[in-house]
Amino acid sequence: MSRYLLCATPAGGHVHPVLGVASGLRERGHEVTVLTGSRFRSIVEDAGIDFRSSSGAADINDRDPDSFLPDRDRYRGLGLARYQLRRMFIDPIPAQARDVAAAVHDLDPDAVVVDSMFLGALPMLRGPGRMPVIALGVSPVSMPGPDVPPYNSGLVPAAGALGRVRNRTLNAVTAMAFRSVNRAADDAVRSVAGHGLDGGLFGIARHYDRYLQLGPAEFEYPRRDLPPGFRFVGSLGLDSAPARVALPRWWSELPDRRVVHVSQGAAANADLATLIRPTIDALADSDLLVVVTTGGEPVERLGSLPPNVRAAEFIPHAALFPCTDLFVTNGGYGGVTTALAHGVPVLVAPGGEDKREVAAHVRYFGVGMDLCTERPAVEQIRAAVRRILDEPEHRAAARTLALSCARYRPHDAIAEELTAAVADRQGTT
Repeated sequence: MSRYLLCATPAGGHVHPVLGVASGLRERGHEVTVLTGSRFRSIVEDAGIDFRSSSGAADINDRDPDSFLPDRDRYRGLGLARYQLRRMFIDPIPAQARDVAAAVHDLDPDAVVVDSMFLGALPMLRGPGRMPVIALGVSPVSMPGPDVPPYNSGLVPAAGALGRVRNRTLNAVTAMAFRSVNRAADDAVRSVAGHGLDGGLFGIARHYDRYLQLGPAEFEYPRRDLPPGFRFVGSLGLDSAPARVALPRWWSELPDRRVVHVSQGAAANADLATLIRPTIDALADSDLLVVVTTGGEPVERLGSLPPNVRAAEFIPHAALFPCTDLFVTNGGYGGVTTALAHGVPVLVAPGGEDKREVAAHVRYFGVGMDLCTERPAVEQIRAAVRRILDEPEHRAAARTLALSCARYRPHDAIAEELTAAVADRQGTT
């Protein structure tokens, strides 16, 4: 039995997969503690996992963007991306590093495990006698390379020598555009550790003892430059039991209907008119059963609902996706990969963060459609839903990907890799 400290950026798309990993490790007899934002205390403790709260600038509230992104309305495009990266991931580094150091002192773990954008453990990646640090990939692989276009550009790989020239050129341009962000990350790490950040913010995957991608290789662009220690472990959504929640009384209706599930993810629910309400209106007169989850927001905020709509604040995807024919989403990586692991095609209206990259992957692999806008019109949604449901290619591609996902055993693979990383590090001391 080992003791592990797991650290998550305080945002739903980061905390939930880290908590899933923590639960899998606990089930295998390991001691686990999760360090993340105070908003998630009850979620972590309800799962039977020991909790430690982030502090200071690291304790952000993803449901209150005004508290950590107060000037976001002043930015667009690349400027907004730079601003979000700095405020959400880089500025908290010193506070995160102090939280991690305190937890390591108190708990004496065998290894530290972080989500791929929790940067507060970066100062630990140098020096003799250090404990292993393992990263969990909770979004598409962001490392730049000759085989892939710039991350979150919305572009997909192009074949051949011309494609590689295009990728090198665009990656160089993107590196220039994000030079200030890389400098800020370097300065933040240097302020804590006395050394900088080799390879820039998007190259950090190369520095961890292990990098475990929480998704299948079959949903990642083909590339030849992944570092040693990188492993695809598959989607957690297929290798876990449904959460212990009471299912709604209308649950028995699902097996007899064609079901479209729509969600705006775990955090982006301040404005339910972004995607959920347009989807309800688009499908109001159809023969489809529309299942809405509001990510914890009161269902009453949806307003009047047509007869074919059923709504709940939360339904575990492990229970819902086996009954679902189509997933309409803002493009969170965890939700999309879980849907695909169940063979469910997806319709993406990409929001912020990494969601344009997820949507590009959906297009590239043909497992659904990308509406290319965060706020699609009712007519766009209606036409795309009909096309995905009536034409077989997207459903067939999703089912093929599901067959690949079924070959993974994520929790076993993660436990094995952590054990190996601890043994490797002990062998170097």
